[in-house]
Parts: sequence; structure tokens; C-alpha cells
Amino acid sequence: MRFLHRRLSLRGLQLLLLLLYLLSLLLFYGLYRSDVHTYEQRKLDNTAKQFNGVLYMYEKIATHIYEHVVNHEHITALLHRAAHSKEDERNRIRKELYALLQNDYDKITKQGIRQFHFHLPDNTSFLRFHRPQRYGDNLTQIRESVRLSNALQKRVTGFEEGKIFNGFRYVFPVFYKEMHAGSVEVSISFWSVLQMMQKLYGVDGSFFILKQTVRSKVFDNERTGNYIQSFAFSDFYKERRQLQRIEHKLQDSYIDRINRTLAASYAEHIKAFLPVGHTVSIDGKDLFAAMLPVTNIQNKQVGYAIFYSDKTITSSFFKDLIINLLGLSAFFATLYGIVLFLNKEQKHLQQSLKQERRIRQKEQLHLIEQSKTAALGEMFGVIAHQWKQPLNTQSMLASELELLLAESPVDTKALMQVQKNLLRQIRFMSETVDDFQAFITPEHKRRTFNIKTPIMQILRIIEKPLENERITLKQHLSDEFFVNGVPSELKHVILNLLNNAKEVLTKQKSEHKAIGISLSREGDYGYITVWDNGGGIDPKLLPDNLFEVQVTTKPTGSGIGLSLARVIIQEHMHGYIKAYNDGDKAVFSIKLPLVKEA
Repeated sequence: MRFLHRRLSLRGLQLLLLLLYLLSLLLFYGLYRSDVHTYEQRKLDNTAKQFNGVLYMYEKIATHIYEHVVNHEHITALLHRAAHSKEDERNRIRKELYALLQNDYDKITKQGIRQFHFHLPDNTSFLRFHRPQRYGDNLTQIRESVRLSNALQKRVTGFEEGKIFNGFRYVFPVFYKEMHAGSVEVSISFWSVLQMMQKLYGVDGSFFILKQTVRSKVFDNERTGNYIQSFAFSDFYKERRQLQRIEHKLQDSYIDRINRTLAASYAEHIKAFLPVGHTVSIDGKDLFAAMLPVTNIQNKQVGYAIFYSDKTITSSFFKDLIINLLGLSAFFATLYGIVLFLNKEQKHLQQSLKQERRIRQKEQLHLIEQSKTAALGEMFGVIAHQWKQPLNTQSMLASELELLLAESPVDTKALMQVQKNLLRQIRFMSETVDDFQAFITPEHKRRTFNIKTPIMQILRIIEKPLENERITLKQHLSDEFFVNGVPSELKHVILNLLNNAKEVLTKQKSEHKAIGISLSREGDYGYITVWDNGGGIDPKLLPDNLFEVQVTTKPTGSGIGLSLARVIIQEHMHGYIKAYNDGDKAVFSIKLPLVKEA
């Protein structure tokens, strides 16, 4: 922007700080919302996998029932005879089949099975174990699973509403001596699924089915006894009798309030049968709800399974946001206080100047202006050293943002890219502060740590000064390992070696100045290697004189740095450090014993 090429007044600096502060608030909030959305989507996907896993488990149970209870010749023969008998004979066969399988039915109901239902080849209901008095009705128009199984003579699975209950159906064709004898259905209710979800994953749940689906299929007298209107979702029913059997882990009032929130916040999603993952805060308690659409055998979406969990960490995201905003506010408040102080000092100096003699007024004004500029530069010097480029980049991005907002229509994709770039710069600035803080924070306690972490912190600190001297930093840090010691002591060793190499190269006029650092491991030891191409080490100082106290290669050096490095590596960390020449390269190699990760 053009105003950046002018000298900023203190008033202009105040406005710039305010703009950057507001922009940072927006970016932090955007990051918070992104983190919450990502977490909720991950929770939603995980719940869907759990739900499908339980359904798959019940499919295996249904297959086991078919193979070990139904698929026996004396059972299939009865169904085959019934298909070719008149009504009186069918009634006798029905009673015989019921008596044969009643004990088996009592056992499988304990596994969560709701319906055990035999059908004739023409889709006529032959025997409902859950309603043995109801039979003889044709299911062709009502039960697509039964029609398909008999027509195609293959297994059909999926959710479906019936004339009495809805359920997740597993319908198997029945054969007697390779002759099609009809079909058998094993089905479970949502509440069986929920009980298993509670047992395995500690979640609660509800099930809602479209009213129009129930009205089109269920017997009238069964409908009024089995279903009631959902208060939260106007187009859906929920089951009455099963509601009385399930023991909710959450309070019913919590579940009702969650459902009302979902209905109000996601009306369009629910209308379109889209999955929804949402965190609701009730009475200071964070609860997560996963709404999963249920699709029937005809691939029509007819209901919702909703699972509730009190295991959510979204509140921690909000706490992190508050902490970050407080830290950001404190930082900008400090900068703003500095600006106000300078502004106050400026006014004070201007008042003092009025009392000076006229003959020196012009000269005094000039000197004060220089002093004011120098003071401002000194106070922002440390920050500007590492933050100059990110701040320039943010200013240009702010300008780009201004231009994008002025366009019509607004390029949303470009705005998002500008937001990502701004966030990347702020993160870099935050990481720089963290690295300086980690370096200057005193630490004396030995511990196990990843060798790569302190090295990367030092490299981020020294990277910019090396770049300013046109020194290439070559890193090979693909390996990493754990050692025992004081991380801050190792940082001092690495920084000392890198600074020594930098000072040697700074004095040279070569266009190919380079410093390298690498990590490697061999057996029970890890190695750190630091080198520079500054011409090597005086052979008289090798191999050990270089590490003696008061031995230095610099005119004003104290000889303390390398001797202290040997003490830290060999006495404190039980390793070994050596120096040698490799052509024009000076090489320092540190050998450290490895330990297991803490």
C-alpha cells in the first residue's frame, strides 16, 4: 500500500495496531470454528462406523440363526408342505412349527432379536412368532424385503417398516431339497442396536421414523399402540412401547432439549436427510449429538438414528480460544502502551522545545525528530528483527483483502486463500516467540527428550541471521532419537557451534558459504554433525587442544564456548564430542547414548 512508503506517524501506528488486532481476533475465531467443525465431523464419522459395525454384528447373528435353527430338513419340509396345503392343513403345520421353534425363539429374543417371521413363496405371512395370532395377510405391497427374497430367491437385508414393527431386516430364502419353500425373516429393533451401542461405546440414543411411512404400512390398531408424535421433529414418530423399555444414560430432559436444538438449528439438513454432528451445551455440560439418516431397502430415507455422548472436548477448544485471545490482547496492549508512552513523550518534548531560544529552534526540532525515530526503532528492534517480513506480508495481504472486498461479486475462494496466508504469518510470529522463550527459559532438571526438538528451535532462531549473511543452511534431520539430559544445555552447545561457524564464514568473501547439520543413528548411539566450509580448523588445535580452556581461534574470544561444550556433552550427557577437518570443511561430531522414549 502507498502509505507504507511514507513515514508513519504515531497516530497512524495506533490505527495500524488496532487493525492488526481486530484482524487477529477474526483469524483466531476462524481457527477455533474450523477446529470445532473438524472435531465434530470426525466424531460424526466415528459414530456412523460404530452404528454400522453393530448392524453388521447383528447380521452375523441373524445368519447364524438361519443356518443353525431354520435350515434343517424337518423345518424346511414343514414350510414346503404348508406352501402346497389348504388352510386346515396349514393351521396344523403352523402349530407344529411354532411348537418346534418356540424354545429357540425364546433364546434368540434374549440376543436382541425382535421378529422371527416365516413367509410362503407368494409372500403370504405364515407365522409371526412375535404375533402368532396374526397370519394369512399378503405382504407383497408392504414388505419389499420379503417380495425380493422370494422373487430372487436370495438374502435381502436392510431397514424396513412392517405391518406391526419397523426394524433392521435380514430375510433368507428357504429351500427344501433345492425346491423354494418360502422365506424367513430375522429382525432387530433400533433399541436392540442402542443397547449394544450403550454397552460397547457408552452412548445414548433415539430413533425417529417418518409419519407417512408408518401410516402407509402399519395396521391401524398397531399404529396407535406402538407410535407417538415426536415433539421436537414434527414430521416424525417415535416408538411408544420401546421407549418404556430402554434405560437412558442421559436424563430425558437433556435428550428433549438436545432434539429441540437440532430441530431448530438444522431444519434444512433434516428435511434433506443429511447427517448432522453438533455439540450442545446444557446446564454447563457439553453433549455431542450425531444424527444419522436411516435408508430403507428401497433406498429411501425414512428415519433418523440419533446418538448422544457426553464425551466431547469442544469446551477445550473454547478455553484455548480464550487463552489465545487473552495472550493476543495482552501483547497488543503492551505494544499500544508503548505507542502511547512515545506519544506522551513526544508531546512533552514539543512543549519543552517551545521554551528554547528562537535562534536554536530549527536545529532542536531536527535533533528531537532524530531522537524520537531512534527511540522508536530501539523499542521495536527485537520484534522487527524476526517479525519484519511477516508484518510486511500481512500488510500486503490486508491490502489484497481490501481490494477483494471491493470487487463485486466477492471472490470467496480468493478471500479464503488470503485468510490462510494471514494465519500462516501469525503462526510463524507465534512460533518465533515460543522459540525465543524456550531458549531463554532456565531449565536444570534432567529428562528424556527428542533430540530433534531443541535443534529445530535453535535453527529457527539462527535461520534469519544466516540468511542475512548469505549463508546456506543445509539440514538433514530425517532421523530422530531420544537422549537424556538438560535440553537447554544442549541448545547452548548447538548454538555455540553454529555461531562459531557463522563468524568464520562472515569474514569470507566466498559466494558459496554453507553450514550443515544432520542427525543419524547407529546401534545404541545417536550422532549430531555440524560443519562449515570456511577452510577448516588449524591442525595444531586438533584433536583435543581446541576444547581446552582459554584456547580460541577468535581475536576477542574467551575460549570458554568449546570447553563448556565438552563438559556438557561428555560429563553431563555421557557422550563424546570431537572435531576434525574434511577438506575445506570444519566438522564437529557429537555422539550420544540413546534411551527409550519417555
